[in-house]
Amino acid sequence: GIENLTTYLLSNVAREFSFNKLSTLVGVKSPHTVMKYLDYLEEAYLVFSIRRFSYKVKEQIASNRKIYSTDNGLIYAKAFQVFDDKGKLFENTVANALMADSIRKDYKIFYYKNVQQEEVDFAVRQGTEVTKLIQVCYDIKRHETKTREVRALLKAKEDLKCDDLIIINDDFEGEEDIKWYGIKGTIKYIPLWKYLMSF
Repeated sequence: GIENLTTYLLSNVAREFSFNKLSTLVGVKSPHTVMKYLDYLEEAYLVFSIRRFSYKVKEQIASNRKIYSTDNGLIYAKAFQVFDDKGKLFENTVANALMADSIRKDYKIFYYKNVQQEEVDFAVRQGTEVTKLIQVCYDIKRHETKTREVRALLKAKEDLKCDDLIIINDDFEGEEDIKWYGIKGTIKYIPLWKYLMSF
C-alpha cells in the first residue's frame, strides 16, 4: 500500500515513474489509487513530482513524471538500501531549492527530454517561455559524462529557444563557449554550494 509506495519513491529519487508501473511494483491494483496515494504524500510534504516539459498540455499530462524527496535525510531513513548515489542526492537538493524559489517567484519547473531521449534535469518556464535549462552533474571531470550533459543542453537550447544554460556540479566554476553540430551556446558551470547561496 502507501508504505511500500513511499519506500519505493524514496529509493528512486530523481527518476521517472508512471502510475501504471508503480501500481504493479508496489502491489496496488489501480493506478488511480497510486495517484491518490501520491497526492497524500505530496500534501504531507514528503515528496513532490515534476512533469516532463512540452508545449502541448496533453503530452505533459500523459508523460512520466520525476520524483523528488523534500529532504535528503528521509531518503537515508527510508530507502530500501544504503543510498549512496551522490549524483541523485545532488539533483534532489537542486530540485528542492528550485521548488521553493518557484513558489516565491511564480515560475514552473519541469524536466525535458528530446526525441532521442536525451534529458535535461530542469527546465524553468516563466510565462510561456523557457528561461533556464539546468543540468546537475556531481562530477564533470569524466569526459563522457560532461559530453553527455553538454550535448543534451545544447539540443534543448535549440528545441526550446533558451540561451541560459547551466551545469551545477561539485566544485568547478567558469563559462565555456561551445559549438556542437552547428549549435552554439555558452554554458555556465556553478558549484552546488554557490548555486544554493544565490537563493
